[in-house]
Amino acid sequence: NLAYRGSENSREAPRHLRFWKNTDSKPWGGLVGSATSKEGGLGDVDTTQESLEFRTHVQGQPYGDRVRQSWAGGIEVERVRGSYERKETSFLYNEAKFADEVICGEDFFACVDGEQFFTGRQVYGAFDTAAVIHTLAIYAEDSLDYKRLTLRPGLRLSWDDFMENFNAAPRLAATWDLFGSGRTVLTGGLNRYYGRTLLTYKLRETIPPLHTESRVLGLDQHPTDWAPAVFSARNSHRFSQLDTPYSDEIALGLDQALFGGRLSLKLVHREGKDEFAKEYGPLQPDGLRYYSLNNAGSSRHTSYRATWERQWTKHFLSANAVYRDDRSSNEDFDSLIDENSAEERVWYGERILYRGDLPDDRRDPFWELKLTYIADLPWGLSFTNFTRYRSSYDRLENTQRDRQVPAGEQRIDLETGDPIVEDLSIFDWVEHEDFWVFDWRIAWERAVYRQNLLVLSLEINNVFNEQIDLDPVRENYALGRQFWAGLEYRF
Repeated sequence: NLAYRGSENSREAPRHLRFWKNTDSKPWGGLVGSATSKEGGLGDVDTTQESLEFRTHVQGQPYGDRVRQSWAGGIEVERVRGSYERKETSFLYNEAKFADEVICGEDFFACVDGEQFFTGRQVYGAFDTAAVIHTLAIYAEDSLDYKRLTLRPGLRLSWDDFMENFNAAPRLAATWDLFGSGRTVLTGGLNRYYGRTLLTYKLRETIPPLHTESRVLGLDQHPTDWAPAVFSARNSHRFSQLDTPYSDEIALGLDQALFGGRLSLKLVHREGKDEFAKEYGPLQPDGLRYYSLNNAGSSRHTSYRATWERQWTKHFLSANAVYRDDRSSNEDFDSLIDENSAEERVWYGERILYRGDLPDDRRDPFWELKLTYIADLPWGLSFTNFTRYRSSYDRLENTQRDRQVPAGEQRIDLETGDPIVEDLSIFDWVEHEDFWVFDWRIAWERAVYRQNLLVLSLEINNVFNEQIDLDPVRENYALGRQFWAGLEYRF
């Protein structure tokens, strides 16, 4: 198999981002309960990704008498290239100060006469960078059948030219037909999986770090020129010096014939190890702590799944229930590849913490139920119903509200020695409500020439127009009722 894939993503946004103090001239933040009035964005960004893959798989013929064996193996080679471009330098203005005496002069972009002006900004420089990763994997497995027992041991070896780690991932799957009739089958597995999202990490290493600039109010009441901050540090993003994250998985299952159908019960427990995490340095004179990366992160996933399916002559029914519990000791490093600013301080309850010190348990366990029903109707018609339910859960999130840092915990302006008045984001547990969603599909099929088929279809997603709040804080909702009409010709 030979495959080529290409994708492009672009973001258009205002070039600069400003965090104004709430005043009569900048009132919109106060209207939504924020201590700052945010304006702008961080400029246009273009990203591309291309991949070229070659895969070959070899399947051997079964052999053996008492123990029946069948081996298989293959090779996978891939070249991935990604690019990331920020077209223009962008500034993030913060640390606005009230100043009745300020005279802006020509600087009306970051200053309001007789009201406020910005004393700090972060500089996101323009750049155009690219990264290429080559990966190689070799795998082999053997299937052994002895009476009612089947074992399938395997091994996958992989290497890439970025992290240059040699990774060995063993696999083992087993099935046991308990009574030899196929009605009751026990299954199990022990597997190891290595992370594969390496391109994002390599791009992040090549992106130039942002730097900070500051200014003060001059003797003539005009803001001084921007100059590099007295103290400047940077976070370390050196993924190539780390081990490759991996997960060890245990799976147990039971397949049982029941009520004319098939009941499947499955338990999956996965332990993530050597995951990327942050190691913080000491408190710096600018009031921030900076970090480097290590392999101290971990995660845990446990899921219980029950599925029952039955096929009639003209009907099919599948009911599925999943209970999931996911835990992680560190934040997601796949969010924004240019998120290389210093670790921010936030409010959590009545305490000021760094984001990396927030509680580890980010999500409560939750249920998901799915029901699929398919019916073949007269006159070439068919009907499909897909129903999904998700239970409510709480998640620790940015509430998009701010709170001022009290005296005694304020950072010090190294230029003037004065305390810096700033507002920090408030993090709290946010409830995501439960919901039901029904999707329907009606299709009409007709033979038009020999074995050729014409298919007309109508899909109605979210039939009852359920309001699904994906982000309660920002009031972002899933799409409501949707209609899709399709025409298909099979030959």
